[in-house]
Amino acid sequence: MIDRRIDNDIVTIYLNGEIAVEHVQLKSKKQFFDLTLEPGQNIITLHAENLGEVAPNTAAILIKTETEEFMAVLESDLGQSSYFKLLYEK
Repeated sequence: MIDRRIDNDIVTIYLNGEIAVEHVQLKSKKQFFDLTLEPGQNIITLHAENLGEVAPNTAAILIKTETEEFMAVLESDLGQSSYFKLLYEK
């Protein structure tokens, strides 16, 4: 799978337009970050800081709650970031 190749990709992850995780190098081992969602719509954006050895930058993002899990695979390059919308209901 394209999202499993480790090639020195570096990304920044935004939550609702604000930097949530800056300049993180993608690795084969899962990395965990605690983010606080706002009630209602939240936008999570993957921004490529480089292209690694092979474009585009690809990351699998897993969202975990107490009762559910959701995974999205995002691809970004230097000209275009990708995102998904997540609706959070308390």
